[in-house]
Amino acid sequence: MKADVSLKAELQSAADATVARYGRVHILVNNAGVGGGGGYGQWTDASWNWVVGVNLMSVIWGIEIFGPLIEAHGEGGQIVSTAYIAGLIPGSGPAYNVTKYGVVALSEGLRATLARRGIGVSVLCPGIIRTQIINSRHNLPERFAGAVENRRRKDQSPSISKR
Repeated sequence: MKADVSLKAELQSAADATVARYGRVHILVNNAGVGGGGGYGQWTDASWNWVVGVNLMSVIWGIEIFGPLIEAHGEGGQIVSTAYIAGLIPGSGPAYNVTKYGVVALSEGLRATLARRGIGVSVLCPGIIRTQIINSRHNLPERFAGAVENRRRKDQSPSISKR
């Protein structure tokens, strides 16, 4: 199922489709990420909304929507979220770091609570991995078209593809 994970309604539709097809949910993997947001002086509300929506809110909503589905059948399950090393060490870019630190904090904070409900919580913080995240603007939703900068300042070096 294709879904824009930065939209809660689309995640809910994905959950409904999953239950309709498979009956039960045992594992949730939160592994979406976009780069961007710009450096200091380049921020816009739209760029923050996009990066925070994909990188952090989708994880929050994924847990909110799929967590009860995992809990409901009483067989236990697992939630795995990818934060990248930017969730532990700053350096990638302000918006990216804020979101990935948030994923780590959310995961660590929920671990004990959800363990009592039979749900394990893991957070992955890998180092540099060859992906296409540097090209994530190709997937920019239409609602942000023209509102999110698609250029780098001359003094800003290109990012390394990370997750």
